[in-house]
Amino acid sequence: MASRRRARQSALQILYELDSTRHDPDAVLSRLLYEESVDDESFEFISSLVKGVLTHFRDLDSVLARYAPAFPVDQMATIDRNILRIALYELMYTDDTPVKVCINEAVELSKEFGADATRKLVNGVLGAVASKEIDSGDESAQPTDESAQPTDESTQPTDESTQPTDESTRPTDESTQPTDESTRPTDQPTQSPESQA
Repeated sequence: MASRRRARQSALQILYELDSTRHDPDAVLSRLLYEESVDDESFEFISSLVKGVLTHFRDLDSVLARYAPAFPVDQMATIDRNILRIALYELMYTDDTPVKVCINEAVELSKEFGADATRKLVNGVLGAVASKEIDSGDESAQPTDESAQPTDESTQPTDESTQPTDESTRPTDESTQPTDESTRPTDQPTQSPESQA
């Protein structure tokens, strides 16, 4: 178990278990060491993630509540909550993992263990936290998956055929159209005052 990705998966599984039960964290970590082939370096990383999240979970949950207000932490899926906690812990309390790697790894965990919407939630929350809370000053703090960006539906362009038009401004008969090209109305529909706001 040499890769940090695999170590994060193990940390997630442990945190999921601890979040769902009242098991002793040291006992769960010891069982991992006993049952799986975990080298010392991986075990140390897993242990630091688990213990770090457990130590700082109130602060991590406070950040989650601030950046995902539509998803109360206690109502969030256990797997989603713990993916976010691990990534936030790495972003906020460690400096050995670059911001972009933290976000990428969390998105990968969400693809493997989460529901369909988990990836978008994880990427959106971590991107917002990285850009506002983490002083990185570079593009690596931006979310990594463009399709996972939270969007405001009201700002998205719509099909022109569904745009409201003011029929009184459109000539209906070609003989009434001006002949000067510069004054000829375009075929673009006009927008009502409500859609311009």
